Amino acid sequence: MATPDMVATPASSIFISGENEQRFSSVTDIIEVWGRAQYVGQDPGAAALNDLALLAGMYGMFAGAITAMALLKKQKNGSREHSGVESQVTGMLNPWLQALLPYHAKMAESIDRGIFESLGNPIQMQSIGMQNILKACDEEGVDAGSLRYFAGLMEKVVAERSGEGGIAEVVTLLLK
Repeated sequence: MATPDMVATPASSIFISGENEQRFSSVTDIIEVWGRAQYVGQDPGAAALNDLALLAGMYGMFAGAITAMALLKKQKNGSREHSGVESQVTGMLNPWLQALLPYHAKMAESIDRGIFESLGNPIQMQSIGMQNILKACDEEGVDAGSLRYFAGLMEKVVAERSGEGGIAEVVTLLLK
């Protein structure tokens, strides 16, 4: 799990699955030249599933970030006062997203427990915020399709359950 420039760095991970962890440990030193080796289970498909799950998270992040960049680009085109998209991403978007990373673990804990606390941000409030984002995209001529599906899931959770829970409750609609 790495982009080509991340191979053989601490950011690179190699997922291994199958047979047993003891068998895996005999080749760890060889594998770790390319990245941090992680045994993820006996199921032979577990390594591929972990890889795909991380890529899904990455592409979800990219979809939101690129939508944000499109909005920032529209702002730049409309005003000479604003700096370029790159400086806005570096100065605002990246620090904001980085500050939210610990929230992922809290959402995962909610999913594991099946209790979807709001964590101070009820899904009803977040759903309203998402509608504001979609409206802004429409008004600015930015395609918000990558966000629209998730917004619909949020609305469904609010409509079918209390809007007081957390955004992690969306996972219940994704599991078939």
